[in-house]
Amino acid sequence: MQASKKITIAIVSIYSLVFLALAVALFTQAKTDVEREARSAMLMAQALTEQGIPAQELQSILDLNRHLSTQILADPEVKPRIEPLSLLYQPPELNGRFLLIQPNPESEVAEIRATVLAVFGIFIFSLLLTLKSLRVAVQARLKPLQSLCNALSSIPKGEYHVEVARSDINEINELIEHYSAMAEGLDKKEHQVTRLRTRLADLMENERRSLARELHDNLGQIITAITVQSYMLGQQSHNQIFVKKYANEIQKQCDEVQNCLRIITNQLYPVALARVGLIAGLKEMCESWQKMHNITVAFSVSGLPLEADLDRDTHIYRIAQEALNNVAKHAQTHEAAMAVEVRTRSLKMRIEDNGVGMEPGYTAESDTLGMASMQDRASLIAAQIQFMPSPAGLVIELRVPLVCTAAAESQEGNDDQYSVGG
Repeated sequence: MQASKKITIAIVSIYSLVFLALAVALFTQAKTDVEREARSAMLMAQALTEQGIPAQELQSILDLNRHLSTQILADPEVKPRIEPLSLLYQPPELNGRFLLIQPNPESEVAEIRATVLAVFGIFIFSLLLTLKSLRVAVQARLKPLQSLCNALSSIPKGEYHVEVARSDINEINELIEHYSAMAEGLDKKEHQVTRLRTRLADLMENERRSLARELHDNLGQIITAITVQSYMLGQQSHNQIFVKKYANEIQKQCDEVQNCLRIITNQLYPVALARVGLIAGLKEMCESWQKMHNITVAFSVSGLPLEADLDRDTHIYRIAQEALNNVAKHAQTHEAAMAVEVRTRSLKMRIEDNGVGMEPGYTAESDTLGMASMQDRASLIAAQIQFMPSPAGLVIELRVPLVCTAAAESQEGNDDQYSVGG
């Protein structure tokens, strides 16, 4: 139901109740006044009859009083209906007839009826005037709300900058301010989603280029060399020294192919997570990464055993992988450290280096993929990630909420610490 209809119903109900209460009070008071005035008039008539005033003169006097009526009864045996306050007066000049004096409230009742009708007319007029005024006022005040509704209906269409007229009502202005804040937030989120889609497309394209380069530059060349050497072996099969030498070369090149495939596979999907779990997977990543980049990584873990969650563990693994890649690209250092602490309800991973740190004004929003992608992955697992410059370099701290289990609570306090150095 519309607000104007609800207001109209409420006002009509209030007016009706007030009118009914006023009418009841008015009739009650009128009845009391009529009875009092009739009693007073009858007392006056009784006083006049006691003074022996002639009947015609008495009748003329009493007929001037609107609260009394008089009637001469020609036949005393035939009597009309006599009210409780009626008075029968029998003067000598009426020759046995009676003068009936009775209270007459009709004129007072007619006056009250006219008053009630006048009050009712005033109520109706004031009600109509009030409803009309409220209708005009409400329609004028609801225009900003209608504008706000139109603006809200434009949000699903992607229109976040619809102007909404201000109102002189504070509550409506608060709604408009909330809408403006919500629309601005949605606009920012949409721009963030657009940037993320662009970053994702760039990331996929970079991964494709990197994979193609790796396959062409490394695997392609190694396989070409193996092909050439295999052909030469076929041509020199009678030369045992030649066969032995190039067979060893082919074996080394096959080992290089296997190692290259392992690196590419790990970049595409962290196989170690499904095989050994997150903690051991991070440990293996640190060991292989420090050999690849010639940067020492001290790895340590403490706290409780960690239950596997492939989706969560994949995001944590990728965040750690991206953090180490940033160390290799930007830190200009030969040392880094990764510490993992597992508690009952949270996991904390801390990665730090003693390199050059972040440049002033460098944020996740200004970064192309690295820090922003880590923040995006952290938000997907309801985690918090912080990038904190330190006197020795940069610290990246990730806090991940964990689902608490009875087994985890029973083992809390058992710490298992170790480190991996290069």
